[in-house]
Amino acid sequence: MVAAMGLAQIRMVLFHCLAVMLARQGAAAGHSPASESALFGKVIQGIEYKADARVERSHYDPFLPMKPGDVLTRTLVQQAIQKLYEMGEFSYIGVEASPEGDAARVQFRLLFNYYFNEFKISGDVDLGGRSAWEVIPLPVGERFTPEKLEAARQAVLKYMHDRGYFLAEVQAQTRRDERERQVDTVFEVSPGALATILSVEVRGVPSAEASTILGKLKVEKGKAYNRERVRRRLGNLKQYFLERGFLGATATIASEEFQAAENAVALEIEVSSFGEIRVTVEGFKIPKPQLRRLIPILSGGGVDEELLQEGTRNLLEHVESLGYPEADVSVIEGRDKNGVRTIQYKIEPGRKVTVADVLFRGNRAFTEEQLLAAIQIQPARFLQKSVYSVQKLDADQEALRSLYQAAGYLDARIIALPEPVKGVEQLKITFEIQEGLLAQTREVKFSGNRHLASGFLQTKIPLKQHGPYSPHLAEQARQALLAAYNDAGFLQPRVTYNVSEPDSRNTYLVEFRTEEGPQSLVDDIIVLGNRHTRASVIQKRIRFKENEPVSLGKMLQTQQGLYNTGLFDRVRVSPQNPESTAPYQDVVVRLEETRQLVFGYGLGYQETEGARGTLELSHLNIFGTGRRADVRIRGSRLEQGLVLNMQQPQILPLAVDSYFTFSARKDREISFDAKRLNLSYQFGHPLNTHSWALLRYNFRRVQVQNLKIEESALEREDLPRNLSTLSLIYVNDTRDNFFNAEKGFFTSTDLGVTTRLLGGQNDFVSLFTQTSYFKRLRGPLLLAASLRFGAAHPFGGDQGLPISERFFAGGGSSLRGFATDRAGPLDPTTNQPTGGNALLIGNLEIKIPLLRFIQLAGFFDSGNVFSNLSDIRFADFSHTLGLGLRVKTPFGPIRIDYGFNLNLPARLRGVEGFGRRQLFVTVGAPF
Repeated sequence: MVAAMGLAQIRMVLFHCLAVMLARQGAAAGHSPASESALFGKVIQGIEYKADARVERSHYDPFLPMKPGDVLTRTLVQQAIQKLYEMGEFSYIGVEASPEGDAARVQFRLLFNYYFNEFKISGDVDLGGRSAWEVIPLPVGERFTPEKLEAARQAVLKYMHDRGYFLAEVQAQTRRDERERQVDTVFEVSPGALATILSVEVRGVPSAEASTILGKLKVEKGKAYNRERVRRRLGNLKQYFLERGFLGATATIASEEFQAAENAVALEIEVSSFGEIRVTVEGFKIPKPQLRRLIPILSGGGVDEELLQEGTRNLLEHVESLGYPEADVSVIEGRDKNGVRTIQYKIEPGRKVTVADVLFRGNRAFTEEQLLAAIQIQPARFLQKSVYSVQKLDADQEALRSLYQAAGYLDARIIALPEPVKGVEQLKITFEIQEGLLAQTREVKFSGNRHLASGFLQTKIPLKQHGPYSPHLAEQARQALLAAYNDAGFLQPRVTYNVSEPDSRNTYLVEFRTEEGPQSLVDDIIVLGNRHTRASVIQKRIRFKENEPVSLGKMLQTQQGLYNTGLFDRVRVSPQNPESTAPYQDVVVRLEETRQLVFGYGLGYQETEGARGTLELSHLNIFGTGRRADVRIRGSRLEQGLVLNMQQPQILPLAVDSYFTFSARKDREISFDAKRLNLSYQFGHPLNTHSWALLRYNFRRVQVQNLKIEESALEREDLPRNLSTLSLIYVNDTRDNFFNAEKGFFTSTDLGVTTRLLGGQNDFVSLFTQTSYFKRLRGPLLLAASLRFGAAHPFGGDQGLPISERFFAGGGSSLRGFATDRAGPLDPTTNQPTGGNALLIGNLEIKIPLLRFIQLAGFFDSGNVFSNLSDIRFADFSHTLGLGLRVKTPFGPIRIDYGFNLNLPARLRGVEGFGRRQLFVTVGAPF
């Protein structure tokens, strides 16, 4: 019997299968095969499958064109084999037929595909601490064939040759998993002796240069040879050539002749285009690093005519982008008196032209802010000029036209009108917009959709009846329909659309034609690579089930969910055979686990503490449960501390994550010793993509010993206390950027109950909520606003709150007219802040860019801290006006704020720690 290994072989397979059918029938009847062709035309009594694994008949019988009761024909056999082949699940398909009374019985003989799973390399092979598939091209997840296995073996052999092991031998050993139909492969490598260099020659350079190049490459006769290392050094040699002025020179391995008898390599290095080239740029100053990006020759790209002209174009575009629309660049080649080749770029910049303002006329569909956001040329800003270039203006016209056409204004015309303001060196640019009629969608039709209803498909697309029409929206709709079919298990759908001519009202009929193709359901879910992680941890994050459609969206969610656990370095979720059209398909979750144990330490010295050290140990997957534990120990003569964090993902029956934290610290101060203990347990669950709910229990204890001063002299964080709190927290974050938000909201609310019933020493309830809002105003202006409210109240006989739990304000992130924590109630004797049971603060900032990374901020802060909630009165609000700078950095903005307190009480003026003017330098967003 012959296997159906490819479409080109289908006819041959059919020929053999039909021949076998006839031969078997003839043998059974005792007649010659040729005389028994009458088997065709018999009624099929039954159909059987004989395979190397269990065949679930319900996954094949409904889709096979051959049924019991059909008449057996050559065409029917051909169609059945073709269907089984298209399913992509079998490496061998054979068919036999035998007489059964006056009927016929058909048997399909099948061998299921196997797939490459894991590759390992045994022997003395250095993979640089990485997996084999990371450094060698291996067919992980692909269908197993002997040819692919041999190609993989050759890839391993090439890897060894590249590292100088030319005598290496590689044998492939495979182990089959019959249940999951996976093949694990081990390449047994005998590396042999490392080859040496028999001889080395450098061609294309003078002999004096040849020795220098060999020194750079670190290759010489008798030394060990590593092809990969030589190639890397040849790449580094390009920088040496550039520094010497040999701008076109390149070095390659011209010949590598291996002498097996001596286990040595005769090596030849070829240097081409070796010669000094001097490149100069005149007429306009451009920094050298930028010149290397603009002129290909300077980065070793070559010296042909095309690259010379590319440098000319790049220089011209660069100079024009800086505001010189009349610039001209030419290139002149020659040789100096020493015969050195010279390439001279001459730049004539012409006049610099700036843009004073950008205006729009005739725009009704879009606001000025929306139009400005779509173009490159911007109006001049404070301390920031805007330059003009013809290329930018042309690109802006096209960008605006595309914006309108995508929104349905198909006949929109954009006319750019540059006008001089102060001579020709300063322009005002007006974009004259003729929007034209809005094209609308008269009707949306669907055809060919047998499985997904038209009403359902309509909800998935942006194209709506009586809504705007544009080719852009139609293409978006087509892509959305493809995604909808992919999520419903149709992995190879085809969607096209046809658009009618517009009618008198400029409306269009859009018809989407769908060829759904076969729907695939999940047969088996195969999880591979989880050596340590329990299956239950993985199953919680798998978003699809058996007998559900093979949804690409759910596979992506599964992949993201598994990545988010932090347990895996690599996750891939896909059908076992992506090219298959089988109605039931296995889906493979292929994993590569991350390193479980992480260890770190640090040593230091401080004059007062003496020697100090830290030790950190993390286990990312305790007992394979997905639990994480982090231990951090810090110790010195004056301070000893321990922090333990544990994370438990998704506690059943609720899909919530939990976090446990325990910390203990002992500090030895001059006037006292302090012991601090903190224990918290928190449950967290995302409500949607941007909001979370948290439930937290927190226990805090502070003990003071060997006290040598009055307790009232202690800082509030050092005062003895024993607090046990249960909190409910809600967080919503729609900001576009965590560090430098320009739009969106951030809201957090914390409602807590501290009570003796949970083991504490106080009874009170507290609420703190904060909302921040960010928005881009007209042009470059940015608005940031914040409102904070807090209230706390004792109960159960308590008359007040511990000072550590009261509200404080003042400083760079609240009321910037006060020093840190100086706002609100004060001790009448010492003028030290005592905090309050209520807080209400509002902040407003307007920011404008000065440079690309520096913003000027004007701010207004208002509010205060109050003894009790009932004491909140507007008359007691403190008001601050100020200016600041925001310097953008990768770790958040550096803020410099200068605030002026508009209504500091007269009794506090001149008191130490209070002043109407405050300066703060802080890092991070203010709220």
